[in-house]
Amino acid sequence: MGITSNNKAFNLIEIVVVAALVIMLIGIASASISISKKKTRDMQRKADISQIGRFFVLDCYLPESGGGEYDLSQITAELLEKKPDYAKYITDKIKDPLAASNNNSLYRYKVTDDGKHCVSYTNLENKSENVTLPDISMPTMGGGTGVFEASTPGWNKSKKYYQISK
Repeated sequence: MGITSNNKAFNLIEIVVVAALVIMLIGIASASISISKKKTRDMQRKADISQIGRFFVLDCYLPESGGGEYDLSQITAELLEKKPDYAKYITDKIKDPLAASNNNSLYRYKVTDDGKHCVSYTNLENKSENVTLPDISMPTMGGGTGVFEASTPGWNKSKKYYQISK
């Protein structure tokens, strides 16, 4: 008759396997949360640019310094002084949720010298964002509203940008 052991304790191999599985599940969960955070910040960026862009699609704003490219923070005070009714929609608090500073919103605005054409845009964070403007690779006045892919990454380390233009 053989000796049987009724040992109910875990052996070392079982503990190592369980620990490895737990670590793997934590890694998967962390990656999912990270992707989710990027998508959430991109949704905020798109909402901000869409809100700003609604005004510029109707009537491009030509700053006193003329046509060119600006960070939105550079022209906000001037814009609100000339068009105070925009104050409920555009504030100095509208800025990139991840990388912006007090002096730099990282929301960009380009306008022609005659003020007839303009584009508002921002760099997205989610590198897997679907491109909806495949015919452009840089912020383009008259290029439409949607996502394009640039040749080099922007400040959020992605080549994807969202724009709204007139």
